[in-house]
Amino acid sequence: MKLKSKTIGRNTPRRRRKRIAGIVIGLFSVALIAYCAVSFSLSGREMLRSVALVEYVPCHALVVDGKERLFFSDIDTTHSFPALASHPTRLHTQSAFSTGFWVNRFPFFPSCKGRLLTAVHRQKTYQSLSSSDLQKAIKAVKEDVLRKYQALEHRVNEIDYYLNVHSVKDEGYTDIAGYANQLQKEYEEMGRILKLLDAIKPTSRLSVVDKTRYTVVTSGGRKVMTCIATSPHNDLLLLQTVDASTPDGCAPVTFLPLNIRLTGSDVLAVSHAGMRLKAIVEQADTAVILPGRMLEARQLDIHRALLTDGSPIFSRRGNLIGIFANDKIIPCSEAFQTLYSTK
Repeated sequence: MKLKSKTIGRNTPRRRRKRIAGIVIGLFSVALIAYCAVSFSLSGREMLRSVALVEYVPCHALVVDGKERLFFSDIDTTHSFPALASHPTRLHTQSAFSTGFWVNRFPFFPSCKGRLLTAVHRQKTYQSLSSSDLQKAIKAVKEDVLRKYQALEHRVNEIDYYLNVHSVKDEGYTDIAGYANQLQKEYEEMGRILKLLDAIKPTSRLSVVDKTRYTVVTSGGRKVMTCIATSPHNDLLLLQTVDASTPDGCAPVTFLPLNIRLTGSDVLAVSHAGMRLKAIVEQADTAVILPGRMLEARQLDIHRALLTDGSPIFSRRGNLIGIFANDKIIPCSEAFQTLYSTK
């Protein structure tokens, strides 16, 4: 028994190794926590450098038997096309804007490669439309296009008659000639659309694909972006620059898939408030930090007019806790899924 007690109290090499290993693991854990605290939190200046203004032009393509034939910006609730075009560049659609922020894909080293996370309220009506539903919509819109084509044809003939019986010396002739030129272009475009609609057969397979164009606006200029991932559960989009490069001076955000409940806590939202106030793009390009408080049901007490979709929400310590989209906060866990949904 005495020999056993002496053995227990003895500082054996095995115990020393365990003790050293425990100290090393403890120091490593402390260093890792300190590294994460520094790496995952941003200063106010870094928050402003992490965001960028995203300009997008909504566009969808009507695919007929595997080929893109017609383009439109939206489908309304009656499954009809408010406007059609024979080419995306002829689609008269106003640009829309959102806020995005550069993100690292991996937590512990720079891995942005031009990736930017944003939120865009997309029209998802077309996703549930079958080929037969689209055939009905095409039949209805063809009648409307034919009426517009005939009306334009009548106006073009009237303008041509006026230009033939008047001369350049007549007052207002130049203005009317300019209007006639624009009217002729609309008439020709409507004719192209009508021809493409007539080419769609009842047996044609129809579908719709998203062709929305994205551009990021930074202090260094504009860069074309490609959508590489979308979330089926919310309005989050993951964009990437065409050359997979991150603009100079940006501060990519690193975050983990954590759902942090901060109801009642003070937070910071980084937004392009000028876009909500309908300022010009040159002024609205400047992001601002908006202090606020987290409310129940993922709401903020910041006025909606000051928040743009895609605005990152930070804790007071500078850690990302969510993204503002469609009047609510999307948690980091859902954003993380979007970030890792592509290679």
